Amino acid sequence: MDDLVAELAGLLGEANVLVSAQDQALFLSDWLGKYHGSARAVVKPGSTEEVAAVMRLCTRHGVPVVPQGGNTSMSGGATPDGSGRAIVLSLTRMHRIRTLDAIGNTITVDAGAVLAKVQDAAQEAGRFFPLSLGAEGSCTIGGNLAANAGGVAVLRYGTMRELTLGLEVVLADGRIWDGLTALRKDNTGYCLRDLFIGSEGTLGVITGAVLKLFAQPHARATAFVAVPDVAAALSLLAAVRDRCGDRLTAFEFMTGDCLALILRHVGEARLPLGEMPPAVVLIELSDQDDEPGLHDRLEAVLLGSTETGLVLDAAIAQDGTQAKAFWRIREGVSEALVREGKAAKHDVSMPVSAMADFVAAADAAVYAAAPGVRPIVFGHLGDGNLHYNLLPMQGQDPAAFAALTPALTRIVHDEMDRRRGSISAEHGIGQLRVAEMPLRKAPLDLELMRSLKDLLDPAGLLNPGKLLPGKFLPRFRHQLRTIMALLDETAKGVYVIAVTPFTEAGALDLESTDRMVDFYLEKGATGLTVLGMMGEAPKLTAEESRIFVRRVLARVQGRVPVVVGVSASGFAAMRELSNSVMGDGATGVMVAPPSNLRTDDQIVSYYAMVAETLGPKVPFVLQDFPLVTQVQMTPAVILKIAAAHPGCVMLKHEDWPGLAKISALRAASDQGARRISILVGNGGIFLPEELSRGADGAMTGFAYPEMMVDVWKAHASGDVERAHDLFDAYLPLARYEQQPGHGLAIRKHILAKRGAIASGTLRKPGGTLSRSDIADIERLIARQERRLKEIG
Repeated sequence: MDDLVAELAGLLGEANVLVSAQDQALFLSDWLGKYHGSARAVVKPGSTEEVAAVMRLCTRHGVPVVPQGGNTSMSGGATPDGSGRAIVLSLTRMHRIRTLDAIGNTITVDAGAVLAKVQDAAQEAGRFFPLSLGAEGSCTIGGNLAANAGGVAVLRYGTMRELTLGLEVVLADGRIWDGLTALRKDNTGYCLRDLFIGSEGTLGVITGAVLKLFAQPHARATAFVAVPDVAAALSLLAAVRDRCGDRLTAFEFMTGDCLALILRHVGEARLPLGEMPPAVVLIELSDQDDEPGLHDRLEAVLLGSTETGLVLDAAIAQDGTQAKAFWRIREGVSEALVREGKAAKHDVSMPVSAMADFVAAADAAVYAAAPGVRPIVFGHLGDGNLHYNLLPMQGQDPAAFAALTPALTRIVHDEMDRRRGSISAEHGIGQLRVAEMPLRKAPLDLELMRSLKDLLDPAGLLNPGKLLPGKFLPRFRHQLRTIMALLDETAKGVYVIAVTPFTEAGALDLESTDRMVDFYLEKGATGLTVLGMMGEAPKLTAEESRIFVRRVLARVQGRVPVVVGVSASGFAAMRELSNSVMGDGATGVMVAPPSNLRTDDQIVSYYAMVAETLGPKVPFVLQDFPLVTQVQMTPAVILKIAAAHPGCVMLKHEDWPGLAKISALRAASDQGARRISILVGNGGIFLPEELSRGADGAMTGFAYPEMMVDVWKAHASGDVERAHDLFDAYLPLARYEQQPGHGLAIRKHILAKRGAIASGTLRKPGGTLSRSDIADIERLIARQERRLKEIG
């Protein structure tokens, strides 16, 4: 037992500190079986004070804490990562109903209280707590608050945020915030309560809550209604609202395909209509009394809607048993999906009026991308929340469908974005959607959220890897970065310099950016470099540069290091861009010298200012490209900069001729000088010789990045002849791509031809290719393919 675990056991008792694999098992996987982690220990405090003591102890030891309630998250929000460093803090022992105020219509509970228990306590007092979920027998109030749960009654009662008056929260440092008030009006400052609701345990551990209660509805009217489509369902929603007002409690939608799936897999589900409809809605009205009046209202609006064609058929429940049978159909969706197999699931929200257009557009887009895919669409139509799930075509290999899922998710979420919606209506971000946050949230949104995280959890110990992009580390200059290791002197391999994709109209093409990243990684790139000085980075606005970098980083998802060029005319601009990209998860930056440097002392002084500007924790690449910058760096100057500044970890070598420089640098390091990584450029046209002189790989662009990867691998394995044979096969095209002022157009044309980007467009001003140029390219590609077949 290590020291921390021993202290925890002394604090809580050994029975409440679980360390064996068998005891921990239920706490380390989510209930869907999608996420699995490990933990140093699982602790089960019994009071708010014990939670505070655990947090103080973990903060002192620098140990992450993953708060957990009923472990029913749909997005992996309560599952630890696989490092085994974290403590899982289970609140299941804290399950008291503290007080119930029938006059004030409030109930105060522990965070570990199971939702169904809270519902029962309210009912026993003649009151009603309206939150209702499929997992209500297992989920806890703390988890409901952390995810801002919704459920089927949001239409009338709102989400957990609307159902909550006060909170008790333990902060990362162990302080207890007592906001456990039952006030419905309090204008004495910021609403701190709402910071923690929906924060997924990343800002504090919720330990108690004051919740709103309502009068018990004794009258209900429930109908199962066939409609032609989503548009008709929305028109029916408006009609029911007009006639029934706030008596409308639920308005649930299912497509015919979704209904058919339920009827096939859920044995007790029975269709209460004459024939299979194209779509259905489940409507429920509720009131304190007058059930006949509710039935009359519902029947009248359905009859009128039948006459206008909005309703095709309808069944109104005649008693509670029939109503439960209707609801059993809706509640059977999750069960049916599980039995059918793996689905690509999407929990989206948008303005209610946009939902019909969204479904039509998403259906068309996913059918075009994956013919035969099966949309299973259902959800809470009245509050703008749809579960747009996709099943593979019948008989499709599960692995093949899984490979398609990221592209399908992008399609669905892009359609959602066009309607200013959200990628998480009620399930939370968790681990499932965290990588998409930079793509779907505005930079300022993320900046503000990160600032709150930094204020309340400066060490980044609370539920790391959830909600906010990147796993939090102790902060550098109040910026974020991901857990991916920073660039260092050992870097090697092929860091492809990425092009910047544009549409034919010249707009930044983010969809092509995703394709391009996938392409480079599929070809074996061990790193990526973006915003290189010889590309089109100068044609981007500052905001476009940030958007592009975030898109690349989000797509990479930490799989390989990403270096960002931050060369700028002034140090303030360099610092701002560097802080931004490092905060977003870049592993290092690259800086080229300005063209006005002439003497060795000027060069050394400039890079001293670069190191000061970037700070000691930002690794940087020294770019040596005299053919463009007109700045001549001798080996002695490079060695002096590397010796003086630990942050200088790599030389991007693009001198021409420059083989002697590599030899001199490696000879110096052999004699004791600091050795930094050397990656070479110039389109790789001297790559075999440069590798033989001691280079560690390449950092450059070429339309066939696999050439550089294969040459580097062959050379590293000792098969130098093979490396040269491969290089020779690609050399004619690599040489052709080196034409000044023309090479980028050639590269992007080939990348578009290979499917890596949608268009070879250069943003103006930029060159274009003639028919003769394209004919040359086609001839060189054909020759290259023949040669590669010959050498095998």
